Amino acid sequence: MFTKRLTEDDYVTYLPVSGIEFRVNTKTWHIDGEFKKIKSPIHIKVLPRSLSVLV
Repeated sequence: MFTKRLTEDDYVTYLPVSGIEFRVNTKTWHIDGEFKKIKSPIHIKVLPRSLSVLV
């Protein structure tokens, strides 16, 4: 990520979608360094213009 070479990595796949749903066999997750219990299916939705970056 810091070297800007993720596009060349075999383990990274880019999906241009506004949302995604997937199923996994675990309920334990680490999200942003925090431990969470989440049941499948997992729903992820992109919220356009929802992040403000202050420089």
